[in-house]
Amino acid sequence: MLKNEESFKDKCDRSYQICLKELKSPSKNWETDIHNSQFTIDPQTMQPKTFHEFILNSPDNITIDGPQKHTYIFKRSVFYKKFRVTQSRIYKDLTKYYKDFNLFVDLYEKEPKMWVLKLSWNNTRLKSPNIIRRF
Repeated sequence: MLKNEESFKDKCDRSYQICLKELKSPSKNWETDIHNSQFTIDPQTMQPKTFHEFILNSPDNITIDGPQKHTYIFKRSVFYKKFRVTQSRIYKDLTKYYKDFNLFVDLYEKEPKMWVLKLSWNNTRLKSPNIIRRF
């Protein structure tokens, strides 16, 4: 290994950090989207919304350049799949990050190669509308 060459472990960690950064900011205005959703009534259930889902559109490959025109390719889906293990690094990092926003996080594959980041909350800001029942 050359003196300034990055190890494989460092490359893997760098790809993980790229993936994590994207998951911490799933859309340009994600905080506004969440805030607006917290004050919305679901028309089907007539209950306050308690979650917002973001479709993750990034390509699966994360490419890290190596020495002598060699590239390393890491898969986002491999990191995403590890989220299901509650002691995994990605689970801990995302849970800790979104906890500061009073949000619960879930990451799952809705369809093959289509991943969803679901952010949920306890909706105490909005009460469900009064429904008049006729007997």
